[in-house]
Amino acid sequence: MSKKTKATSHTGRDGYIMGQALVYAIAHIQSLPEEKQEFSNMCDMCIIARESNFAVFLPSHITGVFAHTGIKVNLWPEGEPITERDITLRAAIEISFESWQAFVAEHHKEAA
Repeated sequence: MSKKTKATSHTGRDGYIMGQALVYAIAHIQSLPEEKQEFSNMCDMCIIARESNFAVFLPSHITGVFAHTGIKVNLWPEGEPITERDITLRAAIEISFESWQAFVAEHHKEAA
């Protein structure tokens, strides 16, 4: 008889935090000069992020990372195929990013 192990959340937000950490790591690698990027590792990180059960948080993570670092993460580096799921995720990321930009523009108008 085999025992099934159930994944345990240590914080109640493990997936959310791991997704955010991956996006920050990808952003850092993508900000490096091309010759210093660990491209293969970064591509694998992108796949893990896109295919994970925490992918639902990626639009807010990518927008948040841009807000804090100025780096817009590309989860589809050159050469990777784009599935229907990827197209939906990419659209959600763009909507999140555009909403954030509109919010910032409105905030700057009010402050002026």
